[in-house]
Amino acid sequence: LGRLTVYDYYLDFDQSVPGISSNSLGVRFAGDHGFSDDFSLLYQVEFANQRDIGDNPTDLNENYYLADVGVRVSKVDVRLAVESLGGNGTSSLQTPLATLHAHNGWADRFLVTPVEGLMDYYLLVGGPVGKKWKWSARLHDFNSDTGGLHYGSELDLLASYKVVEGGLIGLKMAFYSGDDASASNPLTAFDTTKAWLWMRYTW
Repeated sequence: LGRLTVYDYYLDFDQSVPGISSNSLGVRFAGDHGFSDDFSLLYQVEFANQRDIGDNPTDLNENYYLADVGVRVSKVDVRLAVESLGGNGTSSLQTPLATLHAHNGWADRFLVTPVEGLMDYYLLVGGPVGKKWKWSARLHDFNSDTGGLHYGSELDLLASYKVVEGGLIGLKMAFYSGDDASASNPLTAFDTTKAWLWMRYTW
Protein backbone atom coordinates (compact mmCIF):
# COMPACT_ATOMS: atom_id res chain seq x y z
CA LEU A 1 0.00 0.00 0.00
CA GLY A 2 2.86 2.40 0.65
CA ARG A 3 5.67 3.46 2.95
CA LEU A 4 5.15 4.60 6.53
CA THR A 5 7.85 6.87 8.00
CA VAL A 6 8.17 8.22 11.54
CA TYR A 7 10.78 10.92 12.09
CA ASP A 8 12.18 13.31 14.67
CA TYR A 9 14.32 16.31 13.70
CA TYR A 10 16.11 17.72 16.75
CA LEU A 11 17.88 20.93 15.63
CA ASP A 12 19.70 22.76 18.42
CA PHE A 13 21.63 25.79 17.10
CA ASP A 14 23.59 26.86 20.17
CA GLN A 15 26.17 29.23 18.66
CA SER A 16 24.66 30.73 15.50
CA VAL A 17 20.88 31.19 15.40
CA PRO A 18 19.26 29.80 18.57
CA GLY A 19 15.98 31.46 17.56
CA ILE A 20 15.28 28.61 15.11
CA SER A 21 16.21 25.73 17.44
CA SER A 22 13.35 23.25 17.36
CA ASN A 23 12.23 19.66 17.65
CA SER A 24 9.89 18.31 14.96
CA LEU A 25 8.17 14.98 15.46
CA GLY A 26 6.12 13.63 12.59
CA VAL A 27 4.68 10.74 10.62
CA ARG A 28 4.28 10.31 6.86
CA PHE A 29 2.52 7.77 4.66
CA ALA A 30 2.95 7.71 0.87
CA GLY A 31 2.16 5.22 -1.84
CA ASP A 32 0.30 4.35 -5.01
CA HIS A 33 -2.08 1.64 -6.12
CA GLY A 34 -2.21 0.45 -9.71
CA PHE A 35 -5.62 -0.60 -11.00
CA SER A 36 -4.27 -1.30 -14.50
CA ASP A 37 -1.20 -0.64 -16.63
CA ASP A 38 -2.58 2.79 -17.51
CA PHE A 39 -4.27 3.92 -14.28
CA SER A 40 -2.94 4.33 -10.72
CA LEU A 41 -4.13 6.10 -7.59
CA LEU A 42 -1.47 8.28 -5.89
CA TYR A 43 -1.61 9.43 -2.27
CA GLN A 44 0.47 10.86 0.56
CA VAL A 45 -0.39 12.30 3.96
CA GLU A 46 1.87 13.76 6.63
CA PHE A 47 1.57 15.39 10.04
CA ALA A 48 4.21 16.88 12.34
CA ASN A 49 4.43 19.06 15.42
CA GLN A 50 7.30 21.50 16.00
CA ARG A 51 8.30 22.89 19.43
CA ASP A 52 11.06 25.18 20.64
CA ILE A 53 14.13 23.69 22.33
CA GLY A 54 17.49 24.79 23.71
CA ASP A 55 18.14 28.53 23.75
CA ASN A 56 15.21 29.41 21.50
CA PRO A 57 13.48 32.37 23.19
CA THR A 58 10.24 31.79 21.23
CA ASP A 59 7.34 29.83 22.66
CA LEU A 60 6.87 27.62 19.61
CA ASN A 61 4.16 24.98 19.21
CA GLU A 62 3.06 24.74 15.57
CA ASN A 63 1.78 21.96 13.31
CA TYR A 64 2.59 20.86 9.79
CA TYR A 65 0.38 18.75 7.57
CA LEU A 66 0.21 17.61 3.96
CA ALA A 67 -2.62 15.90 2.13
CA ASP A 68 -1.98 14.93 -1.49
CA VAL A 69 -4.11 12.74 -3.75
CA GLY A 70 -3.98 12.15 -7.47
CA VAL A 71 -4.05 9.75 -10.40
CA ARG A 72 -1.61 8.58 -13.03
CA VAL A 73 -3.26 8.04 -16.40
CA SER A 74 -1.10 6.79 -19.28
CA LYS A 75 2.04 8.04 -17.44
CA VAL A 76 0.59 11.53 -16.84
CA ASP A 77 0.22 12.56 -13.17
CA VAL A 78 -2.57 14.81 -11.92
CA ARG A 79 -2.33 15.69 -8.22
CA LEU A 80 -4.27 18.00 -5.91
CA ALA A 81 -2.74 18.88 -2.56
CA VAL A 82 -2.74 21.18 0.45
CA GLU A 83 0.35 21.83 2.59
CA SER A 84 0.17 23.78 5.85
CA LEU A 85 3.00 25.31 7.89
CA GLY A 86 1.49 26.71 11.08
CA GLY A 87 1.91 30.26 12.34
CA ASN A 88 0.21 32.36 15.03
CA GLY A 89 1.17 35.90 13.96
CA THR A 90 4.24 35.99 16.22
CA SER A 91 6.12 32.81 15.32
CA SER A 92 5.80 30.06 12.74
CA LEU A 93 7.01 26.59 11.86
CA GLN A 94 10.39 26.71 10.11
CA THR A 95 12.43 24.20 8.08
CA PRO A 96 15.96 25.68 8.09
CA LEU A 97 17.69 22.62 6.57
CA ALA A 98 15.11 21.84 3.86
CA THR A 99 15.49 22.23 0.10
CA LEU A 100 12.77 24.86 0.13
CA HIS A 101 12.98 25.78 -3.56
CA ALA A 102 11.46 22.41 -4.44
CA HIS A 103 8.28 22.87 -2.39
CA ASN A 104 6.41 26.18 -2.01
CA GLY A 105 6.96 27.71 -5.43
CA TRP A 106 10.06 28.19 -7.57
CA ALA A 107 9.84 32.00 -7.25
CA ASP A 108 11.27 31.47 -3.72
CA ARG A 109 8.87 33.82 -1.96
CA PHE A 110 8.53 31.45 1.03
CA LEU A 111 12.07 30.36 1.85
CA VAL A 112 11.23 31.53 5.39
CA THR A 113 7.70 30.81 6.63
CA PRO A 114 5.84 34.07 7.39
CA VAL A 115 4.83 34.52 11.05
CA GLU A 116 1.20 34.14 9.98
CA GLY A 117 2.03 30.67 8.64
CA LEU A 118 1.50 29.31 5.14
CA MET A 119 -1.29 27.36 3.47
CA ASP A 120 -0.23 26.17 0.01
CA TYR A 121 -3.01 24.74 -2.17
CA TYR A 122 -1.67 23.37 -5.45
CA LEU A 123 -2.55 21.43 -8.56
CA LEU A 124 0.22 19.50 -10.33
CA VAL A 125 0.05 18.01 -13.83
CA GLY A 126 2.99 16.43 -15.64
CA GLY A 127 4.59 13.46 -17.30
CA PRO A 128 6.63 12.26 -20.28
CA VAL A 129 5.87 12.83 -23.95
CA GLY A 130 7.37 10.04 -25.99
CA LYS A 131 10.85 8.96 -24.96
CA LYS A 132 12.57 12.36 -25.03
CA TRP A 133 10.28 15.03 -23.55
CA LYS A 134 9.16 15.58 -19.94
CA TRP A 135 6.94 18.41 -18.72
CA SER A 136 5.11 19.63 -15.64
CA ALA A 137 2.89 22.52 -14.57
CA ARG A 138 2.05 23.43 -11.00
CA LEU A 139 -0.44 26.08 -9.92
CA HIS A 140 -0.14 27.36 -6.32
CA ASP A 141 -2.53 29.43 -4.24
CA PHE A 142 -0.84 30.82 -1.11
CA ASN A 143 -2.73 31.86 2.02
CA SER A 144 -1.86 32.46 5.66
CA ASP A 145 -2.59 29.94 8.39
CA THR A 146 -3.87 32.77 10.60
CA GLY A 147 -4.88 36.38 9.92
CA GLY A 148 -6.89 35.79 6.73
CA LEU A 149 -4.14 36.85 4.29
CA HIS A 150 -4.02 35.82 0.64
CA TYR A 151 -0.32 36.12 -0.18
CA GLY A 152 -0.70 35.43 -3.89
CA SER A 153 -0.63 32.74 -6.55
CA GLU A 154 2.06 31.17 -8.71
CA LEU A 155 2.40 29.16 -11.90
CA ASP A 156 5.50 26.96 -12.28
CA LEU A 157 6.34 25.42 -15.66
CA LEU A 158 9.04 22.89 -16.58
CA ALA A 159 10.07 21.22 -19.84
CA SER A 160 13.10 19.05 -20.56
CA TYR A 161 14.36 17.28 -23.69
CA LYS A 162 16.72 14.32 -23.92
CA VAL A 163 19.18 15.32 -26.65
CA VAL A 164 21.37 12.21 -26.55
CA GLU A 165 21.88 9.37 -24.08
CA GLY A 166 22.92 11.12 -20.87
CA GLY A 167 22.40 14.59 -22.36
CA LEU A 168 19.51 16.85 -21.33
CA ILE A 169 18.41 20.44 -21.87
CA GLY A 170 15.70 22.06 -19.78
CA LEU A 171 13.67 25.22 -19.26
CA LYS A 172 11.96 26.17 -16.00
CA MET A 173 9.85 29.27 -15.30
CA ALA A 174 8.02 30.70 -12.28
CA PHE A 175 5.34 33.40 -12.39
CA TYR A 176 4.35 34.71 -8.95
CA SER A 177 1.50 37.23 -8.57
CA GLY A 178 1.52 38.86 -5.13
CA ASP A 179 -1.46 40.08 -3.14
CA ASP A 180 -1.25 40.61 0.67
CA ALA A 181 2.02 41.33 2.46
CA SER A 182 3.10 39.39 5.52
CA ALA A 183 4.23 41.32 8.59
CA SER A 184 7.52 39.39 8.54
CA ASN A 185 7.89 39.14 4.75
CA PRO A 186 6.58 42.20 2.81
CA LEU A 187 7.93 40.68 -0.42
CA THR A 188 4.95 38.33 -0.55
CA ALA A 189 3.01 41.25 -2.09
CA PHE A 190 5.46 41.76 -5.00
CA ASP A 191 5.10 40.10 -8.40
CA THR A 192 8.08 37.97 -9.41
CA THR A 193 9.12 36.18 -12.61
CA LYS A 194 12.09 33.80 -12.78
CA ALA A 195 13.49 31.57 -15.51
CA TRP A 196 16.22 28.92 -15.72
CA LEU A 197 17.77 27.36 -18.81
CA TRP A 198 20.22 24.51 -18.27
CA MET A 199 22.14 21.72 -19.97
CA ARG A 200 23.29 18.51 -18.29
CA TYR A 201 25.38 15.59 -19.38
CA THR A 202 26.07 12.50 -17.29
CA TRP A 203 28.14 9.42 -18.01
